[in-house]
Amino acid sequence: MAGKSGKPKRLTLQEKLEAMRMLLTGSFATHVMRNFGVSSRLVTKLKSENAALLQAAEKNGRSLQSNSFRGVKFPEIDEKVNQFVELAISAKNPVTKDIIKERALLVKANILRREELGNTQRTQN
Repeated sequence: MAGKSGKPKRLTLQEKLEAMRMLLTGSFATHVMRNFGVSSRLVTKLKSENAALLQAAEKNGRSLQSNSFRGVKFPEIDEKVNQFVELAISAKNPVTKDIIKERALLVKANILRREELGNTQRTQN
């Protein structure tokens, strides 16, 4: 995807590693494309440059185990939001950061509500 200047967006090494981490942990290519504003061609290139990216990261003192590559803090929310984004994209509905944020907050509220119901039922027994 081209930026405002018409040039394709260039990702930093850190962004490339994050995109690769997303792909390795099961994110869809379309999710990575939208998250970083890049083309499918770049995502394919990232997949093929996997070893070279890891080597470059090690050379720069970064690894997939560093703080910047912590696991997902809330995997259930991440999974549900990713599903929502994929469905929205497949239905050709627009997906913005605000929509994703709203969906994440809704999923969080549902999880908290479900946990409260579980706690209430346990205390009644």
